[in-house]
Amino acid sequence: MINQTIASSLVEANIPMNVLMCNSAGFMAKLNDADYFSINAHSKHGIEPALKSGIDYYHYTVDSEKNKKDATDAMHDGRLLHLLTLERAEFDKMYTLQSNFDKKNEGNPLYFENSDAVKAFVVAHNKKHVQWVEAVEMATTAFNKASNSSTKEITDYSKLPLEYQTAEVSKNRVKTLLASYEDSVFTLVEMALSDEELDSVVNHTYNTINEMTDWINVDFSKKWEKAATSRLKARELNQLINIKLVNFNALNDEEKINTIPLFFKEASLNKGSMTKALKHYQAHQKNQITLIEKSLTPNEKLTALLEQGCNEELNSIESHYREKLINIGNKHPEKGTWDASDVLELISSCYNSPTLFKPSLVESEQAQAERENKKLITPEILEHANTIVQAIYECPEAKKWLQLDGNEFEIGMFWNDEKTGDLCKGKADVVNLIYNIMIDLKFVRTVDYDRLDRDSGALNYHIQDAMYRRGFNQILSKEHEGNADEEHKLNKFIFIVVEKDAPKLGAQTTKPIRVRVVEYTDPCDIERAEQLIDAAIWRINKWSTLGYYEGFNGLASIQVPVYQRKQENNLLDLISLEKQTWDKEQEEHAKAESANVDNVDSEKESLDSTPLVTTNHLPEIGGLWGPLGAQ
Repeated sequence: MINQTIASSLVEANIPMNVLMCNSAGFMAKLNDADYFSINAHSKHGIEPALKSGIDYYHYTVDSEKNKKDATDAMHDGRLLHLLTLERAEFDKMYTLQSNFDKKNEGNPLYFENSDAVKAFVVAHNKKHVQWVEAVEMATTAFNKASNSSTKEITDYSKLPLEYQTAEVSKNRVKTLLASYEDSVFTLVEMALSDEELDSVVNHTYNTINEMTDWINVDFSKKWEKAATSRLKARELNQLINIKLVNFNALNDEEKINTIPLFFKEASLNKGSMTKALKHYQAHQKNQITLIEKSLTPNEKLTALLEQGCNEELNSIESHYREKLINIGNKHPEKGTWDASDVLELISSCYNSPTLFKPSLVESEQAQAERENKKLITPEILEHANTIVQAIYECPEAKKWLQLDGNEFEIGMFWNDEKTGDLCKGKADVVNLIYNIMIDLKFVRTVDYDRLDRDSGALNYHIQDAMYRRGFNQILSKEHEGNADEEHKLNKFIFIVVEKDAPKLGAQTTKPIRVRVVEYTDPCDIERAEQLIDAAIWRINKWSTLGYYEGFNGLASIQVPVYQRKQENNLLDLISLEKQTWDKEQEEHAKAESANVDNVDSEKESLDSTPLVTTNHLPEIGGLWGPLGAQ
């Protein structure tokens, strides 16, 4: 992708930027990422694939939009950390903090962090529902059993409801009952008694009246309290008794009997009428028995129990447990399966209260952030990022460079390559024109000495150094070309390398945050990097002239790597020694076998010259070293 626009002319383009330096060689300016990336020019990242092949360059640079991959967590984290470290104001413009929903809704039983939390809630709810159903069934069984035997329970007339206490006083006992009642209630207090005797009689009379009548009302209680002595209280009692006696005498006998409390007149009641009243009540109750059908639903059974005045404790159980909930993933008659939103709607209806689902709340805030052209981050990510930034500024060397007077942040540089005229660009995290210094923040997996050298080489940090240095020097020297007394060039390119303590922001930390401040000090590294830059740009122009992007052309030779050669040679030496040992063992083995055969032959000759004996008396010779083995 070749663009030979004069770099300085871009300043006049309709691109918002804050120009720090501009001349015919190029310019330096503060501009945002979107505008920087929109300008077609050679960059370190863009020319790197050309060092591999034309097809790599075409895929990753020329056709990058088509083959563009989603930004990784590391890329997102790096951008966030850059802004938080260098430009907090810009960070606030680009990011917005997600609400801490967990803390905000702590203690709310209808707040759910995720689908698993909803599932767990439904399982716990349904356990309570099962317990409630079992309690209703037990209560129903107990009610039906009790209903069948309830009429036998009341055998004491005094325990009948008032409306069923219909027994009459025996006629021959009416006068005796009334006389006894009048003696108990209407006997006046004898005022001639001594104070001590009067005090006892007054208390007894008051208690009797209070127990057997309803005469002690509010008005009398006030008079009673005002009466300071027993004699005054006696007068109040006598006055009350006289009034009530007049009223009592105005009643007929039946009315008088009705005013007498049951416990006083129970002994005078007709036994037959008491039995009749008990039977009447039992018959009525038997007619009122209503058994609860087993086929009813638990809720219908509860309603029936409550109508009978039973099991108020069941009614006190939270009403939401009377309903069984369907869980996420269960079969849905229309949608196939129940999802989180369906189940949450059921829970809300069952508990008569709104539910809160964290993923939905986050989606809402995410949509709001997008409308504001911001990125939404969690409190955990921000807290983690702040910890890393704090570690950077706690490193004395890093702090020294990042807080230099004159530091400018996120500075883009544009210049034309001196050999081809191609437009080139680079964007430095920090540029300082007072000390002629550039700084770049790197967030990596490790800053161990050997691994940092290897990883930084693999990521071509030295090419970044050389390319940014080239653009900086070209623009700066042009700016001061009339001043020959002083050399105007980049003095240092500092890399502040930060080892993150977790795979990504917000994740569990696995190691400490380590910070190293490094620079390339071997001129050969930078010179070689400049040659690589020139080679890459030359290749790009070559492919532009050819009209196509070359791959790996022609028949090329390959070699076994040096380390593998060494391993293979060591293996051959080992096998050679193994073979020598084996051959020596086989040679000695053959000699031993040959000597054994000679011994067998001599023994055979000796046997031929001796008398014949049975084989049962011959020593057994077998195995590899016996005659059969020798043969």
